Parts: sequence; C-alpha cells; structure tokens
Amino acid sequence: MGYNSFARFLLLLCVQIKQHNGARILGIVPTPSYSHQVVFQPIWTELALRGHDLTVLTTDPMNNSSLPNLKEIDLGFAYDLWNVKHNFTHMIRTAPDSLLKFIDRYVEMVDDIVDHQLAHPEVKALITNKTEHFDLLMLEYPYPSLTTFSERFACPFIGMTSLDAHSNIYDAVGNPSHPVLNPDFSLPFGGSLNFRQRVLSLLFQTYTRLYVRMYSYPKLESQVRKHFGDGYPPLGDIAIKVSMLFVNVDPIFHNIRPILPAVVRIGGGTHLKAPRPLPSALQSYLDNATEGFVYFSLGSNVKSADIDLQLRNTLLAAFAELPYRVLWKFENEDLPGRPPNVYISKWFPQQDILRKFHTLMPCA
Repeated sequence: MGYNSFARFLLLLCVQIKQHNGARILGIVPTPSYSHQVVFQPIWTELALRGHDLTVLTTDPMNNSSLPNLKEIDLGFAYDLWNVKHNFTHMIRTAPDSLLKFIDRYVEMVDDIVDHQLAHPEVKALITNKTEHFDLLMLEYPYPSLTTFSERFACPFIGMTSLDAHSNIYDAVGNPSHPVLNPDFSLPFGGSLNFRQRVLSLLFQTYTRLYVRMYSYPKLESQVRKHFGDGYPPLGDIAIKVSMLFVNVDPIFHNIRPILPAVVRIGGGTHLKAPRPLPSALQSYLDNATEGFVYFSLGSNVKSADIDLQLRNTLLAAFAELPYRVLWKFENEDLPGRPPNVYISKWFPQQDILRKFHTLMPCA
C-alpha cells in the first residue's frame, strides 16, 4: 500500500470513528409551558454540539439551523389543550381550595395532552418505524405512558424534572424521601415543620404513592396499548428501570437531603446565557429609571390578565404609590387604570433585564 493510499485509508477510518462516536438520543418534553421547556433546551443544544444525533419531541422547537443533527417534532398544539380546554390558569387559582382535587384534575389534564401527542402523525410514525433505533431516552418526568418509548426502542432512559421531584419519582431510583425532612414541594410549607405539618406531609406522601401505583399506572395501561400495542411490561415495572434522574434544583434553596449518585441536580443556571441587548424602547425606559425599578411577572402558566379585578386594582394602587418604575408582564394590550410609572408588555427578556440592571425588586 502506497503512502497516499494509506493516508486516505487512515482519514476514512478517522471519519468513521467520529461518525459512530455519537449516540442517538430521543428527548421528550411534553409539557406545553415555556418555563419547563427552557430548562432542557441547553441540554439538547450541548448534546448536539458534541456530535450526538437527537430527535426531540417538544412544544417549543428551537429551530436552530446551525444544529443539523437536532431534529424536532413540534407538539405546540398542546398549548390549546393546556390553556383553553383545561384552563390551567384557573386550575392553579383554585388549587388552594383542595390540593387533592387539583392533583386529580392535573393528572387528568396531562394524560389527555399525552394522549393527543401520541396520536400526532409524526409521533405515530416514530413509534411504528421498525428501522428506527435510539441509544438513550431522555424524558421529562413524570409522564408514565411515555416511559414505554424506552421499551419500544430497547434503550435505557433518564428522567428529568423542571422542578423538584415528587417522592414517587425519587422512589423510582431508590432515593429516600423523608416526609418530615423533605416534604413534597407541592405542599404549602417547608423548613422546620410543626407536628400538624409533619402529619400532613406523611399523609400526603402516602396518598400520592398509592395514587400513582393503584390508580394512575393501571389507568394508563389502556393508553399504552392504544398507541404502542400489546406486549409491554406494566408501567410500574418500567418506571423503576430509570437509569438516572436529572432534577432542576439548587441545593442552596432546599433543605439538606440525601442524594444517590444516580440523582444529578442541574439547577443553578444551566439555562442562562450572556445578556443580549434590550429593545431600544425598553432600554431607554430603564435608563431613565433613576430610582431603580420593580419587575413583576407571574411566569408563563399564571396569566396576569386572568387575576381577579380586586387583586389587580390593589396591585395598581400599590405600584402607583412607589417612586420607582415598574415592569409588568401583562398579556393584554391594555391595562385599565395603569399608572404612568407602570410599563406593560406581553413578554420581557427577563434574564437580560435582571442581569444588566440594578433591579430593586424582582417579583417573578
């Protein structure tokens, strides 16, 4: 073999090694809420930049043309189910009336959303494609039916949460969840619990575990058969096969808790980017806020436009008395009774604002 032939062979060998070095990863984040999606977008981006081939089912595609190895299946239609059919904002507003009723309604909602997403033509084509394969499933937890993808493609899976994890999720990886030291984040208390709170935490943890195992899993078996067919293990058996759990928490904001090596805490700013320039009108408004400003947002799930009139007027009266300017993320075009120091917009570049200016009071 001549030198040139050997060089070509060596180059071809190196190219092949690089091609087979990346994994084929299926990512699924079904929640139609940008605050959930944004947690995982940097993970997809970084995995793609490192040479892995990704197929991601998401309600908020990034549509990044610089990442040809990132394919996204757009499930954005689920926003209509989330906001209109099930009216999640109203569900949150009435949650304090009965937490258990809220859980039941929430589970009913997400099960309906997943059912529609699994019926999406591109998702159905993915399930029935007999030549498709993946090396890893990365799935937003807990959506029990979707764990069946790991059995469909005979691959391990990693569970991910955009918040802290419920006790039944920690259970899946064998991580202890003490009801007194680590009450569920859904409960309206934390820190050092009194006796009543300890009892409530224990009862709630017991209830949720029984709810998932005795009601939710059996109910969803029909959904699995509908979209995947027969022959799959029970959902409870699939759940405990989870290899790792990525939890979006930062230890500085939570009680100390035991964490197994299989649990990785990804909170603390994985979604943060370098500040970008602000729109000129907003930049000018904040430059003239000589006394500082207040940033007020209820997030992406609770709409300011939907809060009751009495609370809205109370907020407006309070803001009007402040010597500061106020940015209010408000979804409607107009806010009746808005004082001159309040600036409204349907959307603000929140991270860019908070990282570039001296914010007097971020309420987000």
